[in-house]
Amino acid sequence: MMSQEDLVKFESLCRSIYGQVDNDRKEAERQLHMFQKLENYPKLIMIFDASVDPHALFFASSQITKMITNNWNSFSAEKKTDLRNYLLNYLAKRGIEVPKFVSSGLLKLVGRLTKLGWLEDQQNRDLPSKLKSTLYKLRTHNFPLLDSEF
Repeated sequence: MMSQEDLVKFESLCRSIYGQVDNDRKEAERQLHMFQKLENYPKLIMIFDASVDPHALFFASSQITKMITNNWNSFSAEKKTDLRNYLLNYLAKRGIEVPKFVSSGLLKLVGRLTKLGWLEDQQNRDLPSKLKSTLYKLRTHNFPLLDSEF
């Protein structure tokens, strides 16, 4: 998939793409352009397991959001559901650790998957009530962070 060396280079390019230096940003955009291709989807998913760099995580989530939106019918229903569940589990485990802009990007992707798949899969229609139930359970177990939110 992606070697450790490739991952380090990817993270560096992602930091450059969101950086201040115009020439660095343009070069990073040129090199990262290949990640817009559908065949690089598995590499983008791997970023979530392999990287802690917020810019790499944000870039991966935004590219997957574009892929899902533009190539909806290229993904099987099972793959879409697996991705949504993977992202929800990722957010449950690491959502509090990542910067807000990363978690917002991931939530946008979950929302897009759920919205576009609403009529395809009953699991999408069940998601709001499952999330509500889970959040209620967390709240009743006196999680201070959640109590202040509701």
